Amino acid sequence: MDELRGTAPIGARIVQIAKIHRRWVAEQLEPLGLHVGQELLLMRLCRAEGLRQTALAEGLGIEPPTVNRMLSRLEAAGFVERREDPDDARASLTFLTPRGRRTCERIREIWREADVRLREALPSDDAAELERLLDALARRLTDTRSP
Repeated sequence: MDELRGTAPIGARIVQIAKIHRRWVAEQLEPLGLHVGQELLLMRLCRAEGLRQTALAEGLGIEPPTVNRMLSRLEAAGFVERREDPDDARASLTFLTPRGRRTCERIREIWREADVRLREALPSDDAAELERLLDALARRLTDTRSP
């Protein structure tokens, strides 16, 4: 990452902080039997069950084959189950198992703890300003159309 700091200092720092955050979250998820990314899929199901793979992929911004692999692993680990869609036999709907439901609150706690760690690294006024700036940056970059 050091080689990019002179060329792209903001991007390099965002990547560095994201990696630190991801590593910490991964360490917290490991005892649950989860890998980073899987918790986001579970949290989507915690909010609304009975979704098709395509809806999960779209909501998470990832490709359907990636969701399929994630669901296969989560199903094998006992977090989710897939059932045939009564309206389309070619599709399946995904539901949380009791283990998956119990895991939802712990995932929320892990992400709250991660946020506290980030906020505690800065004075409160700076943390609030950083949040405002990151929101503005995300909005502007999302609104920007690629040529």
